[in-house]
Amino acid sequence: GNISYDAGISWSTQQNQPTAQFYRVNVDNQFPYRVYGGQQDNSTVSIPSAANGSGIQWGAFYPVGGCESAFVAFDPDNPRYIYAGCYQGIISEWDAATQNTRDIMAYPFLGLGSKPLDQKYRFNWNAPIITSQFDRSVIYHAGNQVLRSRDRGQSWEEVSPDLTRNDPQYLDYGGGPITREGAGGEIYQTIIYLQESPHSPDVLWAGTDDGLVHVTTDGGANWKNVTPPNITKTSLINAIEVSPHDPNTVYLAVNDYKTNDFTPHVFKTTNGGTNWKRIVNGIKDEHFTRVVREDPARKDLLYLGTESGFYISFDGGDNWNPMNRNLPVVPVTDLIVHNNDLIAATAGRAFWILDDLTPFHQYGNEVANADLHLYKPREAYRTPFGYNPNAGARQLGVNPPDGVEAFFHVKELKQGETLQVTITNSRGKEIRNFSTDGAGTDKISVKPGMNKILWDLSVPPVEGPEGLLAGFGRAGYRVAPGVYTISLRHGDKTLSHTVEVKADPRETATQAQYEEEEALMEMLQNNLEQIYARVNDLRIIRDQVNLLIRKMEDDDTKEELMEASEAMLADIENLEMLLVQPKQETFQDVINFENKLDNQFIHLINTINGGASPVTEGQKERLGDIEKDWNIVKAQINTFIESDLKSYNDRLAAAGMQSVGPSTKPTGQR
Repeated sequence: GNISYDAGISWSTQQNQPTAQFYRVNVDNQFPYRVYGGQQDNSTVSIPSAANGSGIQWGAFYPVGGCESAFVAFDPDNPRYIYAGCYQGIISEWDAATQNTRDIMAYPFLGLGSKPLDQKYRFNWNAPIITSQFDRSVIYHAGNQVLRSRDRGQSWEEVSPDLTRNDPQYLDYGGGPITREGAGGEIYQTIIYLQESPHSPDVLWAGTDDGLVHVTTDGGANWKNVTPPNITKTSLINAIEVSPHDPNTVYLAVNDYKTNDFTPHVFKTTNGGTNWKRIVNGIKDEHFTRVVREDPARKDLLYLGTESGFYISFDGGDNWNPMNRNLPVVPVTDLIVHNNDLIAATAGRAFWILDDLTPFHQYGNEVANADLHLYKPREAYRTPFGYNPNAGARQLGVNPPDGVEAFFHVKELKQGETLQVTITNSRGKEIRNFSTDGAGTDKISVKPGMNKILWDLSVPPVEGPEGLLAGFGRAGYRVAPGVYTISLRHGDKTLSHTVEVKADPRETATQAQYEEEEALMEMLQNNLEQIYARVNDLRIIRDQVNLLIRKMEDDDTKEELMEASEAMLADIENLEMLLVQPKQETFQDVINFENKLDNQFIHLINTINGGASPVTEGQKERLGDIEKDWNIVKAQINTFIESDLKSYNDRLAAAGMQSVGPSTKPTGQR
């Protein structure tokens, strides 16, 4: 859509609307994994599930052969050759290495405007293409028959008879009476879904757009009609799911909306298709069904895509509950579970990903009724993927949460009660503390039921003195890959789990190099903390001296002490100016006023933390040099406190006045 506010003189862009209509979805095993599909009235698409920076850029996706109506198939471990379809049974092989495309249609013919009855093979507009899970060189392409290639589409063999009703009265020209339809969308009596069992390469399930379901258990030599009763000849067997936990349990997502039947139809068999049960309890009446999937990690955990959103079942489909959350009301046309994520294709809102399904794997009545429960987190990766849930406003795809997601359940949190989530490393050192009372490094709010905390794999930044510009940030840093412990404390209960933080698999740094980096960063941050501690000490002394000066202003007998006090203030200002630059009020001031020791440390922390590992020799050399500078200034401050301040306090004592020092705050000081 485009909008004009000036009567058509100028128009808004279309590149701010995630409105792609995807038919199907597939994913590969790259890191980050890429998502593939064909989008109506456009091209096929491959897009990463995450990208460096604050989101997934517009230019991160590209077409991969085929066309708008494509199934997309490949070897997920080596997605060089991409097999993508198009209407009329067109199928191409796209080579990611050369960017070349070649036609591999089993029987190429000019299908546009042809009579379906005269076609050698009839293909659905959205004809199935899959590669075998057991041998990725095996490709299946389904028309009214199932075709198989073992040589990248050079040759094909028929591995089924016509699996449709093959009624000639429905194989005439479409459209009319003035103009015919002839692009392929009106071709009927075709296979619309093909599924290979994850338990055996010899078991294939096929569903048609005229209401038939067939299965073969011998690689296509023999097929058996196992269609559930009462399915009409206009029904679409839109998706088939063979349970990853039981080869005899199969689910069907069936719809018949083309005859104005909008009721949901989900079927389940536990005996390989001999008997079927309709399982739609909890699905709204007109939310007709498009796809059903079972979670590979938990039996009976089902995900359902309908015309109007998403449903979930924990009991094998006996009961369904809507769970759309922030997903718009939209047709969910396909689903796939991958790396404990759920990826959805939609008709009108592009691709969506539900990150981290592990809470669903662990959820049950025991959790729901518990006073306190901490879910075991899934592994996390140290990546440069910045997480910004509002990235869409900047025309970016949203990256997944970057770090460890800690899910927990709390039945009730009474007023005045505290809940804490702490992160400790393998040495038992606490590196992050989330607390409802704000006593930790991060304050959180908690509500009854499910809660989530995202730990971004960093230690908290150093807090600078009040009023000091953080022009270069506050310099927290990411921890090294390793095993960490998450603890949940509420009342007298403490629950803990370990979580593994892994290195970005694309990087080449060793574990020893990551640990060296973390040790160096800890050293840098400790130095920064010491600098700010000394600044605060000096400011406390300065405030005390200023208070004494105000008291001595009208006392002529304290003239020499006043002069000594003024000299102390000058010394304090000179020392502070060696540590920090209080004249910097905006970021541009880092050019106008010289950066001091704190910004030198912060800059080095950010330089190392903002890039890939390992630490360079230049970075190590720079650390050594600024530590030398810091040691010189530290010695000056120590001399000031141990000598100059002591002499000043001796003079105060002789005058009967209270001594000053960093450990004492005069009454009335803010």
